[in-house]
Amino acid sequence: MQLTKHWAAQLDDYAIDLAWSPDGTRLAAASAAGPIAIFAAPAGAKQHEVPGHDNVSILNGGMAEWTKDKANPLETSVAKTTAKTFTVHLNKETLATANDVKAALAKKKVVLVDSRPEDQYAGINRHPKATESGTLPGAKNLPISWTLENGGGVFRPKSELERLYKVAKVPTSGEQINFCNTGLYATIGWFVSSELMGNKKVKMYDGSMTEWTITKAGPVEHKVSLK
Repeated sequence: MQLTKHWAAQLDDYAIDLAWSPDGTRLAAASAAGPIAIFAAPAGAKQHEVPGHDNVSILNGGMAEWTKDKANPLETSVAKTTAKTFTVHLNKETLATANDVKAALAKKKVVLVDSRPEDQYAGINRHPKATESGTLPGAKNLPISWTLENGGGVFRPKSELERLYKVAKVPTSGEQINFCNTGLYATIGWFVSSELMGNKKVKMYDGSMTEWTITKAGPVEHKVSLK
């Protein structure tokens, strides 16, 4: 896919590269590589999909993989862009709210998937802004590091992901809600389940455990109690 109109963007503390296809119909997002920077590309893609741009791609492996092949072109100058109007059509179908999570807990047919590391899932450690350790009741744990080759910036092939989903006891079809601490890890969880595994019934709870615990939205399950 040929890309033009390249520019850099900032997402929280992570830099991402964005590029439009020549006809302006497709957006690609790329980040640096590694277990931290790789979060930025799916999050950037998600931020553009939710407002209604439904033709978004991610450069697998980020710029680190791209630059391994010296034949791949690189832009070294500041790109000249022409401003255009993008009309926002909010796509709520892929987002879950705290109320959606409450309904899922009552329904008991929606799979809740915790995308955080196992220590946070178990309640041993927690995000600084969360007011309580633990996870959503009944949630399965599928850390995003499992979905990346050696925890780096390249997504695993589907055949490997299918095996890992079985280990985590996470189905590859049916209603699911991915969550984490603040919605960052969950963007990868959502992307893998929805775009790589093909489950279009997956949603992402962007408020995640930080919102859930700060607002006392509902119960928290503790796999390990240290008190």
